[in-house]
Amino acid sequence: MLAEEKERNVPKYVLEKAEYFEKEKGYPTDYAFAMAWSIWCKYKNSDSPHCQKGKPSEYLKRKKASWYYM
Repeated sequence: MLAEEKERNVPKYVLEKAEYFEKEKGYPTDYAFAMAWSIWCKYKNSDSPHCQKGKPSEYLKRKKASWYYM
């Protein structure tokens, strides 16, 4: 567990679940935390501010799509 995770107000359940996924399942850290947050938001506390999405119009503001055509 990193000190910065404590500072970001990460719930204890998410930290423990991510640690389990890393140590027991061998998942990379970023994937372990994504899985832990997903479980937390879906089954444990869907009302948490961490689990709220804004309106679709708020996603990726000021980003332009880029693509390459051959």
